[in-house]
Amino acid sequence: MGDIEGFLACSKKIKSDAGQIIHIVTPVEINIKGSKALAVSIANIAARFKYGGRDVDLISWARLISKLERVDAGRKSSWKLMTLEVIYMRDSIIPAAPSSIDLSG
Repeated sequence: MGDIEGFLACSKKIKSDAGQIIHIVTPVEINIKGSKALAVSIANIAARFKYGGRDVDLISWARLISKLERVDAGRKSSWKLMTLEVIYMRDSIIPAAPSSIDLSG
């Protein structure tokens, strides 16, 4: 892993193992200064897959930071996304069915 090729290879494997992967992005906070803006939000990415013969849920959290610029085109103007930075926060893997885990010790 560590490079884009490794990331894509792992993502394809997770996709084939997990089926559907759900992305949830919280409301975005946007700070505008003139023709530039900074947008910040939190994303959760959830996938279910098998680990040790049991279904588990992987939930990842990331902070999304985007730089935008207003572009004028004659009488119209629009905002264009210039960058998107994804900052990893944390992951958790939890049993999909907690009753399937033996806690007796």
